[in-house]
Amino acid sequence: MSEDEVAIARKYAEAYAAFDRDVLRAVLAPDLRFRQVNPGGYLTLTGAEAYLDATADFLQGFASHEPGGARAEPIGDRIATASRLLLHAGAQAYVMEHQEFVTVAGGRITAIDSVCTGARPA
Repeated sequence: MSEDEVAIARKYAEAYAAFDRDVLRAVLAPDLRFRQVNPGGYLTLTGAEAYLDATADFLQGFASHEPGGARAEPIGDRIATASRLLLHAGAQAYVMEHQEFVTVAGGRITAIDSVCTGARPA
């Protein structure tokens, strides 16, 4: 595991927490494979744009969002990341966290295996 690969994963985690689509497009492989367990069940997506669109659709249910923290740590040939978002809807505040294992190859993230908390009351 190279320091560059960990830096790419950290950049991804930080960009996801802020939902910065431009940075996410730069670090995600176009043919990204995404798998997630979340409160709604099991989600699989193929392609970075499908992943970005699904996240944007989810975030539209909130008035605003902001980053709540991010990290990336190597574990063998994969990298564990966590991205936390703070979500606001009217007077309600929520927190959501993705805990993921990402695969970096060729300077981009090619696979994400994720567990998501869903939006939880803050």
